[in-house]
Amino acid sequence: MSETVQPASGSGGGILNLGGMLTVNGGSISGNFANRAGGGIETTGGSTVSLNDVTIDNNSLVAATAAPGNGGGVHVGGDGKVTVTGGSVSGNEAVEGEVSGTQGPERWSLMVR
Repeated sequence: MSETVQPASGSGGGILNLGGMLTVNGGSISGNFANRAGGGIETTGGSTVSLNDVTIDNNSLVAATAAPGNGGGVHVGGDGKVTVTGGSVSGNEAVEGEVSGTQGPERWSLMVR
């Protein structure tokens, strides 16, 4: 799968996962833009995401017109859980990093295998 789209009006320029279960096997999420958070992927509280051998690169926030302005590659909201097995995350741009969460590491989980 290769996902490239124009700027999202809010979060999740490539993928917006609203409390669901998402699995991506292989491919890339690249060159996407969002105005708020999650240039590549935005996943909200209660969500579970599994990324297997996925490249997440060159995603960004467009001038972060709305708070929080973080997670150029991946933004994890609330108690969302993201597991990354293989692949890479690089070259993503945001006010607060390539991968971030809104509630701090005690509330959300990112596991890299």
